[in-house]
This record gives sequence, structure tokens and C-alpha cells, in this order.
Amino acid sequence: YQDFKVVPWCTRCGTALSSHELAQGYETVRDRSVYVRFRLKSVSPRWRSAAILSWTTTPWTLPGNVALAVSAGAEYLLAPDPASKGQYVIFGKKNLESLIEHQVLPPEYRNLTMLDDVETFSGQDLVGLAYEPLFSVKELRSPRTYRIYAADFVSMEEGTGVVHTAVMYGEDDYKLGTKVGLPKFHTVTETGHFTKGVGEELDGLYVKDPKTEEKIIASLKRRGLLFTEEVYEHDYPFCWRCQTPLLYYARQGWWVKMSAKRKELIANNKKINWVPEHVKLGRFGEFLREARDWAFSRERYWGTPLPIWQCTKCKAVRIIGSLAEL
Repeated sequence: YQDFKVVPWCTRCGTALSSHELAQGYETVRDRSVYVRFRLKSVSPRWRSAAILSWTTTPWTLPGNVALAVSAGAEYLLAPDPASKGQYVIFGKKNLESLIEHQVLPPEYRNLTMLDDVETFSGQDLVGLAYEPLFSVKELRSPRTYRIYAADFVSMEEGTGVVHTAVMYGEDDYKLGTKVGLPKFHTVTETGHFTKGVGEELDGLYVKDPKTEEKIIASLKRRGLLFTEEVYEHDYPFCWRCQTPLLYYARQGWWVKMSAKRKELIANNKKINWVPEHVKLGRFGEFLREARDWAFSRERYWGTPLPIWQCTKCKAVRIIGSLAEL
């Protein structure tokens, strides 16, 4: 079957990179990271004047935002917005000290939990709430978009305890999007330029250009959505051939549905005499129990072309097994 797979993608070479190639091109860089207000849409007095804070080191993914992810079992705080009178911000309780350390919140917020107008609640209370989109991309609108979901990949150690989710630009994002049924639409072309319809004068701009980043941040600031920004030093992957910064980008490919054969694989494994024996139910047995679908196609300038023929009109698929059959 056909589906997307998020891969490290070089916009200049027009190819994905393998994990081995990826390891050759990491560089320590200083990027602009942003803390963004996502304003909640709710008639409840509890959330009416509140915005949920999220942090990202890739501002170019923000036009593709379709959801926010929280940790259902973690505690969150609803506290006065230090930069906006009468407004409130939501962030992870465990993240408070880190946010003060990074000068995102002022030092006096160390005593937040002792104030009357601060509320503590669980992440589960946020699940299902809707928020206002940062950008107006009509292809991303659906009854499931611009809502808060629970996810197990949310870190309570860095950032705000809230993860901005752009389905097509991260593996965790894509898995969450598939699980809850979010739209799979690219706001960035395979050459690394914003598609038409992103708005805010970003259409056609190269996403990794510092000037483009400046436009995104200026737009958020103008609309009161930028909470703050900071320079963030981290390792970032570059193409080992041309030194272009890579994008984690969803590419369409062909998959083998291994999950459909899982029971059969496990049953056949029981008939095999393994040496050493512990591998049978150990390493290999565990591998079979978690057998994932296999993305076997690759986008390369070399290799064996797949003998898959697809009708451009009705999308019917035929696989040719030999020259005689062809």
C-alpha cells in the first residue's frame, strides 16, 4: 500500500538520506526558538482568557500546525500572563523552573503555586479543547484540527510541556496525526518553499532562509502570539553532499503490511529450532510481536525500480513480476 514516511530530506539534492548518511552531517548551530501563545476557544470562564504556551526550535513548521500535544497524567498551571494584563497562560508545572532559568518567565514566578489566581490541573483536563489557528491554511481545516491531544512523547523536562504538532514534519507528529485522523497536507514543497495559501506574505519563500524566519516571527509578534524567543544551541543535520540544512519531511512511498501477517509470523517462529534458544521468544520473538509495517521503497538516483504500475485516473495498481508478464 502507499503511505507517507517522515525522512531526513535534502531540498537541494531532492533525496532522502539514510541514517548512515545522516550521521555524517550533524553540526552544532544556534537557532532562533520561539515560545508561542495558542489562544483557547472556549465558552467556559475557566479558559476564556487563556492561551496555551508551546515551544519550537523550527518556526518554519508553525504554518503547518494542526494540533497541540500534552501529557495526560502530568500537572499543568494556569497563571497570569506576565506580558498581558487580564490574560492567562498554561504550561507544565514541572517545566516552571526551566522556564524561569531560561528567562521565559520572571523569577517571582517561583512562588506561583501560592497565589490565589493560579490553578493546578491535569493534562487530561486540556484534552479536546480547541484553539485559534496561527495561520489560515484552508486545506488543514477539519473537525479534528486545532485541538489538544494526549501523547506519550511530550517531555516535561524542556520547553513548556506542550508540543506543537505539524503532521508532515516530524515522526511523532505524523504518528499522532495518523492515530487521531488529522489532515496530511504539505505547507512546504519538496524544494523547501512555502506553498501557495500559507499567507502572511510567506508564499513561495524558502523556509530555512533567516529572512523567512524573521517574517514568521514578526507576524506572530504583530498579532500578539509571540510570547518570547531565545537563541537555542543544538545539533542539526545537514546534507553531507551539499551542506544544505535537512528537513524532516513526509514523503510518499510503498509499504509492506507486516502487521497483517503478525499472527502467522509468531506461529511459524514457534516451529523453529533457535540456537541459542532464548532468541526465539527473546529478541526475535519481541521483534515479531511488535512487527511494524515496512516502508521498503526508497528515493534514490540508483537502485532497482519497483515494478508497480498505477493508473493515473482510477489509481488501480498492478505489479508486474517478469518481462514475459509485461
